[in-house]
Amino acid sequence: MHDKTHRFNNIYYFICRRDWIEEALKQVLDNKGSGTAGIDGQTAANLRKQEEKAQLINEIHRGLKSKQYHPIPVRRAYIPKRDRRKRPLGIPTIKDRVVQCLLKMLLEPIYESDFLDCSSGFRPMRRTMDCIASCYVNINSLHKYYWVVEGDIEGCFDHIHHKKLLQILRKRINDRHVLTLINNFLKAGIMEGTLFRHTVEGVPQGAIFSPLLANAYLHEMDRWWYENYHRSEYRRRLRRKMGLGNSILIRYADDFILLCNGNKDSAERMKARLRTFLDEELHLNLSMEKTTITHVREGFNFLGFHVRHRQRSGTMRLNVIPTVANQMRLMDKIRSITATYTLTHNDYDKVLAINAILRGWSDYYKHVSSSYTFGKLDAWMQRRILRWLSKKHRIGIRRTVRNFIRRQTSTLKNVGIRFGQDKILWLYRMSKQQHITKYRRCKVTNPFISATSQVLPIREGEIDAPIREQQWTGCNHDSEWRDVRFDILQRDKYRCRNPECGSTQGLNVHHIVPKKHRPNLMLERTNLLTLCKRCHVALHEGELRIDWL
Repeated sequence: MHDKTHRFNNIYYFICRRDWIEEALKQVLDNKGSGTAGIDGQTAANLRKQEEKAQLINEIHRGLKSKQYHPIPVRRAYIPKRDRRKRPLGIPTIKDRVVQCLLKMLLEPIYESDFLDCSSGFRPMRRTMDCIASCYVNINSLHKYYWVVEGDIEGCFDHIHHKKLLQILRKRINDRHVLTLINNFLKAGIMEGTLFRHTVEGVPQGAIFSPLLANAYLHEMDRWWYENYHRSEYRRRLRRKMGLGNSILIRYADDFILLCNGNKDSAERMKARLRTFLDEELHLNLSMEKTTITHVREGFNFLGFHVRHRQRSGTMRLNVIPTVANQMRLMDKIRSITATYTLTHNDYDKVLAINAILRGWSDYYKHVSSSYTFGKLDAWMQRRILRWLSKKHRIGIRRTVRNFIRRQTSTLKNVGIRFGQDKILWLYRMSKQQHITKYRRCKVTNPFISATSQVLPIREGEIDAPIREQQWTGCNHDSEWRDVRFDILQRDKYRCRNPECGSTQGLNVHHIVPKKHRPNLMLERTNLLTLCKRCHVALHEGELRIDWL
């Protein structure tokens, strides 16, 4: 039996092995984020030759072997959140990412043996649907977990207490060199523009090993719940007899819910106890405004799903559907692809990009009751594509249907778009997605030591995002242009550069020297400036001049 009190020592030499460093470098370069540079400006494009990779491996090996490796500060960047706020990210250098990947490779097998089954976020062979499957199991007339505490921790990643985190790690790690290296990463600091800021708390969002450290930190909350509410069957029965109720914790990273099978007062008491524990033991604040107590008949949102207990066919059943917010997010993504300022892009590539988005979205929601939502979005998608083609070719709707739209003879629901004489690309229909409503969790205690498991760990980005934040939109240069556009918007502080305007809504990035005249300046930052949509149109129509530059 696994001894969860064992402390591992003399394990630092693993991350000094050249084969480990080579594997970590391969994983870092295979990641899409390798195209984003830290403060040293180095990206995966600078490591295309084997000599350059070998030189980097030698530098890391020498630094780790001599125990003189010191990480450098991360580059601060901001990405927009769904509520129009900005999420701070810390972007390490390629070299620091490799060392962080080494630490993740070292620590993950250890902590996978400790983590409880209630935790599913950022773990191999686990996904968001595992959390929803727990809702299906417990929210029913048999178990009666009808009250839900929707937990919200204020800035969890940004407020992790460094000293407490190292105390938690020392329970399992007895190698001071490993702990010193982790502490150096925590204290590396942040570069925001040209300003340096010390980090006194928190783990940088964007670092490779940050999710693992956050899981190890919040595992203390899992243990508190398990010891107090779930471990003893006798105590669970006694609580039910006293009318206090029991609870089930379902956590995905810092998003969690507590299911209670007592009354609302017992749910209130659990919420108060949890708040006290987080404040006193983990130095985290539970937002009392956002942490609400909801009955399942009212419904609640969790991980992009709307969960509600409702009456169907005369009986009360759990109904799980995509949230309205995620539906709107999908529609906004399609609108951005088919916007008027992208009319010059290749139609075929755009439809391929739209099909990829629809296929990924339907794969994410195929395990829940999403048939009605899929059909509704399919109808909206076809109308949107029709209007887009009509605007692009400046013809009416009827002529657009006659010239470009094709339908299968077997069914009128399948819509195809004609490109050329015989080339037809069929629009993906989410309503044709095969539903697998009886989702079964994969019971794997530790995939690193399980002799029976032959399934490789599932990558988090492939299964846990209905729409990725960085999505190809059908533009051939989109991968580079997206990063450049974000830098320009950040440089201009998300505001129109026209001194008489200064709007922050509907921002575009304008090429001062047109792309058709100087294609080599397409990604040149000095040739770009931020304009709102109204000023951008006025500039192209000759109604506005940019003499103020």
